[in-house]
Amino acid sequence: KFLKVSYIIRSEKDFHVVPIHRSRPNFVGSKIISGKPLYIKNINEIKKKDLKGRIICIENADPGFDLIFAKKFEGLVTKFGGMNSHMYIRCAEFNLTATIGSGEGEFDKILKTSKITINPLTKRVVLN
Repeated sequence: KFLKVSYIIRSEKDFHVVPIHRSRPNFVGSKIISGKPLYIKNINEIKKKDLKGRIICIENADPGFDLIFAKKFEGLVTKFGGMNSHMYIRCAEFNLTATIGSGEGEFDKILKTSKITINPLTKRVVLN
C-alpha cells in the first residue's frame, strides 16, 4: 500500500518471503569445555588480551588469525564457517573443542551470556 514500484512489484503475489533457517554448527574436538566467552573483533585484539581459560568468539577467521593458536585458550566459537573452513581444520589439528558456524542468532546469544559449555560429543552448546 505504501510502496510504489510500477513494473517490478504489482501485487502481494510478487513478494516471496524467505525464512531464516536455524544454523547447525559444526563441532570439533572430543573434550567437553566450559568457560567465559570473549569476543575478538580483529587480529590486533589477540595480542592485547589474556585468553587463558576463555572461549574465544570470532565472527569468521582467515589464516591471519592463526596466531591465536600460540595462546592458551579453552575453545573457539565462530559465527560463520563450516567443515571446510580454515578454523575448523586448524581446531581439528590441535584437537581443540570448537563450534564453527554457529549462526547469527546463536552467536549473539553466546556473547550475551557469562558462561557457556560446549559438548562436541552431543553437539550442544549450553548457555549457563
